[in-house]
Amino acid sequence: MAQTDPAGLRFAAGSQLVDLLEDGDEIGVVLFADDDAVLVPLTRVTDAAGKEAIKAQLTPVVPAGNTNMRAGLETGLAELRKGSNPTRFAIFLTDGELHPPDWPSFSAQQQEAERNAVLALGASFGEENWGLFPVSLASAVEPQFLRQLAEEAAACTGRRQRQVN
Repeated sequence: MAQTDPAGLRFAAGSQLVDLLEDGDEIGVVLFADDDAVLVPLTRVTDAAGKEAIKAQLTPVVPAGNTNMRAGLETGLAELRKGSNPTRFAIFLTDGELHPPDWPSFSAQQQEAERNAVLALGASFGEENWGLFPVSLASAVEPQFLRQLAEEAAACTGRRQRQVN
């Protein structure tokens, strides 16, 4: 993110998203690099003052480290599980490059295992019947991997809906 969003525009976009929320909507924000952290715990919007309080927490943070997608998705799932709204989804802003800590020293098998673990997390969103929308803030990274991640969530959502009906 230091290279793909040096101005921290993802925080401005997040603030604009908060402006679009309606009373009763819930939002949380998870940061991830080498590690992950909950910047805004899942919060129910109740009024304009609540929106402003959420937006105040969206202060740009200088990215440090790599792109640990697994950590970000795991924490995002945990936050969504705290919610009460029937419709839940994640907007997954990333530089699009799967690159957890120590990635360069991973063997080919370890890299493949990491990819599969991240894709399995995408499927977990679908199994919960929640959407996952990866958005890359860069153009020359792994668009096919992000597309596959979104498709994993969508495929599981479709399977779950067929099982419920």
